[in-house]
Amino acid sequence: MALDPEVAQMIEEIRQDKDHSASWLSLRAIGAVRLAAGKSSAGTTATFLNDMKGVARELAEARPPMAPIGNLVAQWFYETSHGPEVEAGLDALRAFAIRNGERIVKARRGALNRLAEHGSQVVEDEDILLSCSDSATVVESLRAARLAGKEFGVYVAESRTSDGKAYGEAMAERLKAENVPVKVIPDSPRSIADSVAKSNKVMVGADSILDNGSLINGAPTMVIAEAAHARRIPFYVVCESTKFSALRLAGRHLWLEEGFEVVPAALITRIVTEEGLMNVDQAMVKAKNMAKYLVALWE
Repeated sequence: MALDPEVAQMIEEIRQDKDHSASWLSLRAIGAVRLAAGKSSAGTTATFLNDMKGVARELAEARPPMAPIGNLVAQWFYETSHGPEVEAGLDALRAFAIRNGERIVKARRGALNRLAEHGSQVVEDEDILLSCSDSATVVESLRAARLAGKEFGVYVAESRTSDGKAYGEAMAERLKAENVPVKVIPDSPRSIADSVAKSNKVMVGADSILDNGSLINGAPTMVIAEAAHARRIPFYVVCESTKFSALRLAGRHLWLEEGFEVVPAALITRIVTEEGLMNVDQAMVKAKNMAKYLVALWE
């Protein structure tokens, strides 16, 4: 299947993007499938669905470590290909595919608001939190806590990559804009250990939560998790449920992008989602439930 040039460009931009979060890119991916549906020249429903499956596959394989991309496009294709509109004719199916993309985007934006509310409830007055990378869900959670009148401070590891970009500094700037007291610290184990000793909670985002309960996130998450575990400090992961990855259960290859690392489930205290707080075992069940959507892409 030859991709429409505009759709192909969007997929390539998602594949190469190093600036935006997994959540943001997943919504961009839904934009790509909606565009593909609108521009499809298929003459039958069967051809249309086959073409849409191909586009969804390309997107799911563009950034495997970023679970929301594959999860959302897989959900979109599953719902599009299993709905009653399949029997209603090509025009009805195309219109439904576009509307379904709009519905998914709206639902995810609502989920982020609920997630921020649950995340804010983890924060208490006088807390000193430690974070890293540049997580939109952590920023929104702390923003909600600040708006609720809570007083707290945050350390953020600079999270510097090999090309010199410091994601932690970017996150700190966003927190300062929300009047959250924040200090950027070096990524060194000693600096992190010193900051953990002054903190009472860790709150990080996620690119994925795997079906075995482990976390994929940007460095130096692992150093922070180990230091928090050594001092018995709670380690919270704040992420949308679309970040629960069942890609391996669908038989697809998963690799780590440069600058990312895996944190074992044993180091995670709780995972905060739009549904509330859950333990790692509950998250593993949620991840496995995503498998039916992903399997449908490679049937």
